[in-house]
Amino acid sequence: MSDVNPYASPPIVENQFSGFAGPGKMDADGLWRQDNLLVMAKTATLPGRCVKSNEPTAGRLKRNLTWYPQWLVVLLLCVGPIPYIIVALILQKTAKIEIGLSEQWRGRRNRALLMGWLIALAAVGLFVGGIAFVDDGGVALIPISILALLVALIYGTYASRMVSPKFIDDYYAWIKGVCPEYLSTLPEWPGPKH
Repeated sequence: MSDVNPYASPPIVENQFSGFAGPGKMDADGLWRQDNLLVMAKTATLPGRCVKSNEPTAGRLKRNLTWYPQWLVVLLLCVGPIPYIIVALILQKTAKIEIGLSEQWRGRRNRALLMGWLIALAAVGLFVGGIAFVDDGGVALIPISILALLVALIYGTYASRMVSPKFIDDYYAWIKGVCPEYLSTLPEWPGPKH
């Protein structure tokens, strides 16, 4: 009879990162810093501090981060949106995290979202006005409304974004937008740079 347990977990094997054992070993609660990036294990929980001000907070904001290789933009420009979307869906990596936000930063995010929606609503009003007054020169409002809608989309997306992914792999996420005071409380990332 063999002493090998076929149901036992595989052993942790040291890899090339000078003692870093990979996803099987979660020192520092799975949180590190790398320059101005937060590196976190996908299974880690962020502490109850605001990622933008480092103030204690009880409120959390759920974020679904999605990353895909930047070279896909070339694919979009060369072959069009359908192949781009298919390849992006295949290659994308995701991470679900909950970030702490202080009341001040939650308010800033909510104001940015509100402003984006108000601009979009004004764009719809301009479009309807352009159609309603097409005979009186209102047709000029239609391209302005389309431009205003694009501005609303871009502003609402970027102004309300608190953090964004720089890179995501199967186990870890490298996150931009975290304040230096928050990052200074974390140990240095022992793995490869991204």
